[in-house]
Amino acid sequence: MKVAFPYMGNLQIGIQSCLKKLGVSYLEQKPITKQTLELGVKYSPEFSCFPFKVNIGGFIEALEEGADTLLFAGGFGPCRFGYYGQTQAEILQRLGYKFDYLIIEMVQKNQKDFFRKLSSLSGQKNLLQVFQAVYLGYYKIKILDEAQKLAYYYRPREANHGVTDTVIEYIKAQVHEANNIFTLKQLWQELSAFFSSINIDSRRTIIPVALIGEIYTLLEPKINLNLEKKLGKMGLEIHKSIFLSDWIKYHIFLDAVGYDYKRHFAKESARYLNREIGGHTRENLGKAVQFIKQKGCQGIIHLAPLTCMPEIVTKELLQKISADYSVPYISLFIDEQTGEAGVNTRLEAFSDLLKFTTSIS
Repeated sequence: MKVAFPYMGNLQIGIQSCLKKLGVSYLEQKPITKQTLELGVKYSPEFSCFPFKVNIGGFIEALEEGADTLLFAGGFGPCRFGYYGQTQAEILQRLGYKFDYLIIEMVQKNQKDFFRKLSSLSGQKNLLQVFQAVYLGYYKIKILDEAQKLAYYYRPREANHGVTDTVIEYIKAQVHEANNIFTLKQLWQELSAFFSSINIDSRRTIIPVALIGEIYTLLEPKINLNLEKKLGKMGLEIHKSIFLSDWIKYHIFLDAVGYDYKRHFAKESARYLNREIGGHTRENLGKAVQFIKQKGCQGIIHLAPLTCMPEIVTKELLQKISADYSVPYISLFIDEQTGEAGVNTRLEAFSDLLKFTTSIS
């Protein structure tokens, strides 16, 4: 057995750690390339969203390299994401590939099913061992997310461009190599020290911005064209709505004991949308308002894959938030045709707008 899984931000570091702890052989995931996108576009339905196409391309490459078992993500509700696993499996089977697969999904708080599926991969590990493996992977992702939050502060302020990115890559390498919770907790305690050595240029004008959108597009740099680094270099301090470790904490761990994570943004989003429509729409709207009120964000950047139905609704409702709080926003919808030069131009213009409105306020 050789397992392959979707490539998304730091997800692969967590899953690899989990599978290694379980004694499961896995395929070392390669970063998303132009070939990945070309394969995905070729074999995916034309109007499927961009993450779907990226995953198809990645799975084809994995199967060609010897993977025989695929982990698909699934879900439920109005968003098309709930059909990803079944649809992608059928496309790959029609292309002639032979493989086993598991669809990992959180439906009706059925966490036991999630852990049993992972246990079936190992063949011999009990549920407690599976939980320990999942927690190890989760802890790695959590550390990387916390490091990223620190990077959002330091990147726009660093005196020498690129130092923050170097620190992030060093931390990522250390986390990847760690094989136990004790080592990871030591890294956690040292996080602030890694960044405190970065020289700060206190003369710069820093503008806080809310970064909201669809989870895959937010978390995968190859898809969003390294958006976070671009914003940092423009002097914009990011406050992001979704982190992978938070999603795991709420949907796998806390959801099992009845914790309602939606209460964190339900009040702020209810004014604009009072029902569930799938995806991250209600969360994005609530977080955008919270970031304006609590973090002083002076702009909203909305990121989503083209044809994503929930995010199309988000885009329209952001107009009301923008008007209510006198905060400008920009929506970037990304697909395989998106050019980096065009994105750079729009971001630079938006950055200039924020700096101008800040200077006259």
